[in-house]
Amino acid sequence: MDRVFFYSLHDAAEKLNKTEEDVRELARQGRLSEFRDGSTLLLLANEVEAAISSISSTSPSQGRSKSAAVAGLKV
Repeated sequence: MDRVFFYSLHDAAEKLNKTEEDVRELARQGRLSEFRDGSTLLLLANEVEAAISSISSTSPSQGRSKSAAVAGLKV
């Protein structure tokens, strides 16, 4: 199986269950590293997967929403 090192903006948004604009905002905040291949925005796969893991490990009973967990925000 091939290892994925980058996700496109679209793929990262789908994996995170976020809009593309939400993912752009996470990158602007420095929570996800972004790279460009011409006009294509790419995000590090390991960072996207870590954000997915943080969503999965954070339950609503812990007082944080899923979107806040991805953004690293305290609510």
